[in-house]
Amino acid sequence: MYFGRKPPVRYICPFCYKNIDMKKLHYMCPNPECSSGFVNACGPSERARYVTKAPPFKEIDYEKSMFLNKDPAGADAVFAEGHIVRSSRGGVCDICRNKVSTALCPMCHGVLPPECTYGTSIICFVGAAGTGKSHVMAMMMRDLADTVGPEFGFRISPASEASRTKAVDKYVNRLYVERTVIPSTRPYSGSTEEEKAPMMFFAGKPINRAVAFMDTSGTDLEVGKNLNIYNISSYIGGATGLVFTVDPTRIPDIAARMGFPKPAKYNPVEDLRKVRDIVYSTNQMKPGKSIDIPLAIVLTKVDLLLGTSNDKEQDEVMFGPESSLHLERAKGKYDAETTANIGAEVEEYLRRVLGDEFINTVEGFDRHEYFAVSSLGGEPLPNGRINDLGPFKTEDPLIWLLLRD
Repeated sequence: MYFGRKPPVRYICPFCYKNIDMKKLHYMCPNPECSSGFVNACGPSERARYVTKAPPFKEIDYEKSMFLNKDPAGADAVFAEGHIVRSSRGGVCDICRNKVSTALCPMCHGVLPPECTYGTSIICFVGAAGTGKSHVMAMMMRDLADTVGPEFGFRISPASEASRTKAVDKYVNRLYVERTVIPSTRPYSGSTEEEKAPMMFFAGKPINRAVAFMDTSGTDLEVGKNLNIYNISSYIGGATGLVFTVDPTRIPDIAARMGFPKPAKYNPVEDLRKVRDIVYSTNQMKPGKSIDIPLAIVLTKVDLLLGTSNDKEQDEVMFGPESSLHLERAKGKYDAETTANIGAEVEEYLRRVLGDEFINTVEGFDRHEYFAVSSLGGEPLPNGRINDLGPFKTEDPLIWLLLRD
């Protein structure tokens, strides 16, 4: 069974998105005496880097300070929550000589889940503002726990309380309890560290894999080349799967035929090229080379296009009763045939309404597929309230990304 990319030799940190050599992990010893022991025993070079300059002398978390843009030698330095072990392959504390289990990313000192030894599938949601990324991601997280996990025989558990709280409070409860749309995601550069952090879940046997979800703001794509100064570019370039959302209501040809409001400027071709260029830049790839990150192109809000119309203009951009979108996928296995049939239909649909340039850009990704979903199942009320929540095929891209053979 395939689960994103095959488990890598290196692990992608879900906090700073850097590739980690698993042989070079740092650790944190919980013994409070070890920090004071390190402060008293360390040599001059270590003291200059890892210990405060004035009493009471404390151990500094140099790496976390740098990651949070704080001066490790200044008053805003981050103190270590426990003794930092930096030179032990086996996780043995250099002070008390006991084995410790709290592994840290050596770049940012984010606490890594125990499941990191299995590798992580990081799914990145990209696309213009307002195309439905947050709603699609919310449904996929719920699908993973409530549909895909039970159907394919593995249990899902949050990798941390922070992941659970963020997923429930910001996403799932908004839709299923409060019955309101999810607010727009804040731009990465203006977000708090908590907002930037991905939501991680562990998929148990037979998968044994961590799955990380992280939303992006559509406005992040608007900053173009400047996006490379943000850590989010490392996340996009290091993702093990990309979900690119396309909003049909903002495509001029569809909007005109269906009578949707005149859309604001929208260029999914250019947006996808920006994503492609970020992957090239982050991975130091030569432009034009095929990209091996799986790409799911997801046509959102498809509930507005299901059915038929007596108006010929409308009918030409709708998915009628004969559409493959109405096919039921086989349960408990990856249904390659149905996925391919739907993908072929959606690809031709987007070729008609967006042109060959979009399709050609998609084909720059070695592994790609097209999907059509609805997160809400209908239009929300003007005040953002949702009357009847009826998601449609939101699990299909998730299954393709994580479970295809």
